[in-house]
Amino acid sequence: MKNRLLDDIRSGIYRPGDVLPSLRTLAARYEMSKHTVSQALSNLNELKIVEIAQGKTTRVRNNPFRKHIEVVYFGHGSVESQEFWGEFYRGIAEEAEKDGGFTLTQTNCSRSRSGVDVEHFAPDRTCGMLVLGTSYGEAFGELKRFGVPLLSLYDFSRESGVPFVTSRLEPVMELAVERFRERGCRRVGFVDIRQPNKNAAERTDGIDLFKQECACRKMIAAGIMPDESFVFPIEQADGGYELLHRLAVSGIVPDGLFLASDVMALGVYRAAYELKLRIPEDLPVLGCDNLSGSRYMVPALSSIELNRAGLGRAGFRQLAEFERQGTALSTVEFPAELVLRESF
Repeated sequence: MKNRLLDDIRSGIYRPGDVLPSLRTLAARYEMSKHTVSQALSNLNELKIVEIAQGKTTRVRNNPFRKHIEVVYFGHGSVESQEFWGEFYRGIAEEAEKDGGFTLTQTNCSRSRSGVDVEHFAPDRTCGMLVLGTSYGEAFGELKRFGVPLLSLYDFSRESGVPFVTSRLEPVMELAVERFRERGCRRVGFVDIRQPNKNAAERTDGIDLFKQECACRKMIAAGIMPDESFVFPIEQADGGYELLHRLAVSGIVPDGLFLASDVMALGVYRAAYELKLRIPEDLPVLGCDNLSGSRYMVPALSSIELNRAGLGRAGFRQLAEFERQGTALSTVEFPAELVLRESF
């Protein structure tokens, strides 16, 4: 039904701006049930080909066949509602509105399986997919079967061969290591979240692994981390609370903490308060992501700014240029920035 309506819009039976007949009339004309017609119109509305006025009419949009970019988010809920990934989407949406030549929709996928709903895609209109939130080669392999260009944002899977737009972390890691060294730190710990159902051996690619390996390599070389035994995995964001208490009991409290994400700081701050460890005097703390609430913590959390919205804008522009000019998609890194506040 959706394809028949698309054909009639393309052929000019229904022109841009036209109001479509009622559900009853369309169902009779195409010999379909009203439910099937309603579902087809809903799909066309998602693809920005028609516009459904609530409880009123359905109208063909003024530019119904603009090319389409699909944002594929490996996570739960709407990507716009996620503090971290929502910033990437904001950049994508802003650039799409500024460009005016493309439509956007979002597909949610499970982290344990790709599970892409093919009904969301119009292969003849979709010029590419921007992928958020996965480093699993299998997920990219599943997306490749749709036959459209793929570009991953921030996270990546090198083994998949899919190009990505991400943050250049090595230079800012060097600045962070030098800062720890200047403060006299010699036992800095790196805290990272590990999914409880994932074996460490399965984690062979992606931005999280790169972040950990790069930070630890540089800290060990600079003499501010004893060895990789000072990599502390936690299973959830607030696990820093139990971690710091556990380390205090064992007598190996680090003299600095590098957190893989700002969200871990809440538990660390509370545990430090209970253990009478002053931040930063006794325990300098550095986060990564520069989430919006970090500046309001006491003391304000130092972090690494990734320019997430900027990465989203850059990803959109790559796909747009690919569609218009045939410019090859490529891996691009943009500088990250060390944001110094009170904790570091």
